[in-house]
Amino acid sequence: MAGVSGYRGDPAAVFKSHGLVAKVTRNPTCAALGPKAIKLSITDGHCACALYHGGVMQERETAAGLRELYARRGWSQAKIARAVEARLESAGKKARSLASQNVFPETVAELLDGHAQLSLLAHMFAASFDSAFEIKSRATVSLADFWAGNFPEDTLLTVARAPA
Repeated sequence: MAGVSGYRGDPAAVFKSHGLVAKVTRNPTCAALGPKAIKLSITDGHCACALYHGGVMQERETAAGLRELYARRGWSQAKIARAVEARLESAGKKARSLASQNVFPETVAELLDGHAQLSLLAHMFAASFDSAFEIKSRATVSLADFWAGNFPEDTLLTVARAPA
């Protein structure tokens, strides 16, 4: 979700020009994005998971977790080492591929170039997009940090053109 204020023009059109779907959201949690902000839910047309380049790739499959899983299956240490290495290499390739296809960061940069103030919220919904959720923290990051994948879930993130 995005809260955009101070942009001269239609921020939804900027998202749409990059192939994204931007719709005004009624989620009550988005009130935290600011009273003057245009509050939008942003997706790739299906879901927002592909846009969320931070938390989604947060080491869900750690080397330690994979070793434990394979050990429970009774695998040898040599087989475990090969499987862990292959699995993490595959996950890394997939993450890099998804990141290179993600137009969301460049869309954020374009809005900031247009003097917008931009706040973002990422949340993994189990129910309706209109379901309220708790904001766990607030942070301001530079555009460079945002490009690097600094987009924690349930954090109200303000992205600044200059370093924060």
